[in-house]
Amino acid sequence: MANIYEELNNVDYDFSNIEEVPLNDIEMKKLNKNIKKNIKKNIKINGAHKKRNLKIAIVLLLTAGSLFLAPGYNPLAKETYNLINSTLAKFIYKDDVDKLKDYVTVVDKEVDNGNFKTTLKDVVVDDNNFWISYRVESKNKEIDANNMRALTAGINIVINGEKLNAGFGGESKQIDKNTAEVLLKYNYKDLKLKDKMDMRIVFSEFFGEEGNWTYEFKADKSDLVKNTKVKEVNKKIEIDGKEIEFKDVKLSKMTTMVEYKKNYSLEDPGVRDDLNFIIKNDKGETLNFIGGQDGDKGAFMNFKPINEDDKMIYIVPIKFIGSYEKKDENSSRRIVKYTEKLLFKNAPMEIKRGNGVSIFIESYKDLGDSFEITYKTNQKAFLPFISNDLNVCRTDGKELLLLNDENSSGYEKGEVVKKVYKKPKKGEVFVYVESFEDVKVLEDKSIEISLR
Repeated sequence: MANIYEELNNVDYDFSNIEEVPLNDIEMKKLNKNIKKNIKKNIKINGAHKKRNLKIAIVLLLTAGSLFLAPGYNPLAKETYNLINSTLAKFIYKDDVDKLKDYVTVVDKEVDNGNFKTTLKDVVVDDNNFWISYRVESKNKEIDANNMRALTAGINIVINGEKLNAGFGGESKQIDKNTAEVLLKYNYKDLKLKDKMDMRIVFSEFFGEEGNWTYEFKADKSDLVKNTKVKEVNKKIEIDGKEIEFKDVKLSKMTTMVEYKKNYSLEDPGVRDDLNFIIKNDKGETLNFIGGQDGDKGAFMNFKPINEDDKMIYIVPIKFIGSYEKKDENSSRRIVKYTEKLLFKNAPMEIKRGNGVSIFIESYKDLGDSFEITYKTNQKAFLPFISNDLNVCRTDGKELLLLNDENSSGYEKGEVVKKVYKKPKKGEVFVYVESFEDVKVLEDKSIEISLR
């Protein structure tokens, strides 16, 4: 059986125009874990609605705007479209989807070719990100929504006649055994394109079967650019000899993007990347982290958008205070600390993560060869460096196979998440998660930014 690296050698991508971005140890750990999960094949899935997150920290080179379809096709008018059906609007705002009514472009166009039918559903874009949702259906083949590689490998984006080579991040959702929905997010901060663009999205392959599923349209991002506010910061945070310089904050209906630079090199002997930050509003709420790029030369982080009534936001530094081990002669690696492995016998049960954060396992259901657990958290937001994956393992420490993952994005909102695992043939089941005890929030070092 090929290992993860042999599998990746079989992927044919053109990386000639992609800038290499160094990842810190925490990001690399998460990336490796996500890759391992998403190259698993032939997993039998029972039941509907499975989500799988895939996060890739690569410089992303894509831009687009509100869409106007090519002549011959008339989409539903924005004002007549029920945004409750918008995958994108629900992902960003959940219940208050009307906030995106002027930003969601409804495409809802199908292309049927061979064994697969695609539906380009809707698109949202701001000055920094391009979001696209689509559905893949098969008449006679089972579709594994966990296999993001097979659902995304055949995508090509052409803008003004030029093919773009880009990485992306996103998630997929199992609708039924023959249908999956995919939500992708591209970052294009470093790419300067004209406001008006001719765009073509081509899907050329699904699950090893070649074909042609093409969408052509014009794009205009000028209105969205005008509605993006830029707040200059130009301030620094210095802690224990390390300095982060913040350039600005860009505010749109889609994201809150912070541009910054770390004024220290991770290549210097003994330097540890133990300094980061979160964003809070004047109500004390932490904005959820949704992706970004980190590096010595310059970086950005994307967070969920602010509330309309927010008057202030705060850049709050976060420091790791845990232990480190020597990575090589020039650098150190943070030792990730986990909670104690708890014997999983009865629900409800609480897993305490430190700093007042807990996971509450609410129920357990025996499904024969598998079992379902439901849980939620009292955590107010995702942090940009802490894994929230619930680890479920056998007595020997080997993780159990995850068969179904429902409402994972609801974790950050304190909603109930359901997961189905393959039951071990023998032995007990244990649960654990990454600890919060090593995280120190430095409120007194915060940078205050007025939004008025």
